Amino acid sequence: ENRDEQRDDLAFAAGQQWPETIITQRNADMRPCLTFNRSLQYVHQVTGDIRQSPPAASVVPVDDKADIRTAKIYSSIIRHVENASDAQSAYVNAVEGSTLCGEGHFRLLTAYDDFESANQKLEIKTIRDHLSVDWDPYAEEKTKADARYCFVYTKLPLADFKAEYPD
Repeated sequence: ENRDEQRDDLAFAAGQQWPETIITQRNADMRPCLTFNRSLQYVHQVTGDIRQSPPAASVVPVDDKADIRTAKIYSSIIRHVENASDAQSAYVNAVEGSTLCGEGHFRLLTAYDDFESANQKLEIKTIRDHLSVDWDPYAEEKTKADARYCFVYTKLPLADFKAEYPD
C-alpha cells in the first residue's frame, strides 16, 4: 500500500494531478485539464535549505576512553570521502525523495582503487529511483538501522543483461 501511495505522490509532483476518468470525460467534452503544480515549491524550499546548509557527518568522542585527536582524524577521513564522492548531491537527492514520497536513499559502498590493488576506498553514491530500494519489512527503527537486509533494484536492458550474464 505504501508503494502505491508513493507512486501516486511522485506522479502528482510530476504534474499528473487529474484522475484518468476525469481527463477522459473532460477531453470528450472539449474542456481543458489545467494543472497548477504548487507542490514543487515546497520540495524546492526543503532541498534549497539543504543545499545552503549541507549536512555533514562528524565524529564526537562520547566516553572517558574516547580520544579527541582520533575523533578529529576520523572526521577528516569522513570529510574526504564526502568531498571525493560528491556526497552533497546524494544527500540532496535523498532529502528530495523523502520530501516527495516519504523515502529517500543513498549508498555507502566500498570500491577498489584499481584491478591490481588491494586498497579499498569508501564512496557515497546517489540512488536516483527512490522506489528501487526494498527494506526488511520487519525493521522497526525509522532509520532502518535494525534491518536484516536491504535490496536495491536496478533496471537493465535485456540486451545488456544477456551480454553481461550469457549463461
